[in-house]
Amino acid sequence: QHPLYWYSSPALIKEWIDVVFQHGFAYGAEGRALKNKTCVSVVTTGADPVSYLNNNSIRNVMQPIERTVKFCNMNYLPPFVIHGGLKIKSDHTESSLANEMLETQVMLYKSFLKDLIHSEINHENLDSYNTVNEWYIQSGVHHD
Repeated sequence: QHPLYWYSSPALIKEWIDVVFQHGFAYGAEGRALKNKTCVSVVTTGADPVSYLNNNSIRNVMQPIERTVKFCNMNYLPPFVIHGGLKIKSDHTESSLANEMLETQVMLYKSFLKDLIHSEINHENLDSYNTVNEWYIQSGVHHD
């Protein structure tokens, strides 16, 4: 879980990948420790979803992480994204709108965590989606 800064992950995430995803552990002839493990990034953005369309899609922005994960023979899930962090905390945003934005994202995140815990997420079903959020919204999947 990490924020996106200027369409990129923080340097600490890159360092973590450099340290953990080592030859002989994560990849290479003997590197099978992460094989078939599932990886998902939960990211926060300060901007609205419209800032992440077309070539700037979250999936495109996250390509370095996705390619690294797949190189290590892991199952990659599209990122779960919490957009509009700056609006949620802004004094300039109507509080009912901010609360609605936050409640919707919290509800989707709870559903996602519940499904992960109960192994109800199939990475192949989500591969064509830009984000996990889109899959939940388009599939009409909601939990109490």
